[in-house]
Amino acid sequence: MEQVERVSSVEALRACVDRNDPCVYRLPSESRPPCFEVWTKQGLSARVGTRPVAARYSPSGAYIDPAEGFWSLVAALRTRRMSFARYLESGIERGMMLSGTETYLYEHGRPVGAWRELWDDVRGLIAEPDDASRGAPLCSEEELHTVGLWISGRGVRSILHYDDSGDNNLNLQVAGRKRVTLFPPSDWRRLDTLLALGLHPFEVYASLYGAAEVDPRLAGTAPRCAELEVGDLLFIPSRWYHFVEHQGAFNVNVTCWFERGPVASGPVVAPRRSCRSVLKVLRLVSALLLALTLNGIGRLLAAREGRGA
Repeated sequence: MEQVERVSSVEALRACVDRNDPCVYRLPSESRPPCFEVWTKQGLSARVGTRPVAARYSPSGAYIDPAEGFWSLVAALRTRRMSFARYLESGIERGMMLSGTETYLYEHGRPVGAWRELWDDVRGLIAEPDDASRGAPLCSEEELHTVGLWISGRGVRSILHYDDSGDNNLNLQVAGRKRVTLFPPSDWRRLDTLLALGLHPFEVYASLYGAAEVDPRLAGTAPRCAELEVGDLLFIPSRWYHFVEHQGAFNVNVTCWFERGPVASGPVVAPRRSCRSVLKVLRLVSALLLALTLNGIGRLLAAREGRGA
């Protein structure tokens, strides 16, 4: 399988953005924002440990594998409320995964208040740094839509998907290791797609690594692999599918979604639905609806207990 191109300069990275072509750029040590130094488990817990977060738990570490049973899907879609400190202390080791939306550091043109101090730790990647010697930012705050914080442990795997906002994605590995498998938007016909999701079983993508032969369901696709280490910045272009495997014991990742400009090679293909299994779709939708109902009941009960206290 082809490896994602590694580039050695910000100019080369921007050229990949213009082509809508994935690449990996390793941030020079002198250009790295403070998050690389201060975002340890202990540091995060001390500073923002009291913040509430929502986390999911999957016994298999799959979030979510369409091949799993109905109740496993429901379990992986359920959320559990806890403090950020508790998630760091025990949730990561259990294989839990943050829901994502509650750890946005920046959204709707402004920092999110609860996480403002963490935004300050990473802001130099996007905004003009105070120290001119660190070089120019990778995109402007005017282009920026959302910045998300992701923290996970070893063994977590995320369903194949593309970011349905249509934004470009700068994905920064702050701690740990991840392996990302990417497919271009034009591969949608072979990825069993529904909306922004690919619905093949996870074992299909595993066949790309070390198997005697690639699963025939991926015939005709053009996957690329990115092995991310600390300091690596992966550019995931608009509507490129990606399947993520979390390999480090403590993984910290920042995702910066920013506005997609004109693409030099022409319009980006808009993927469509290729999943033809009505039963598969019904099972997934039913699991999601049941999980959302249970999540809502859990929030109501927690609110009632809070009022009672």
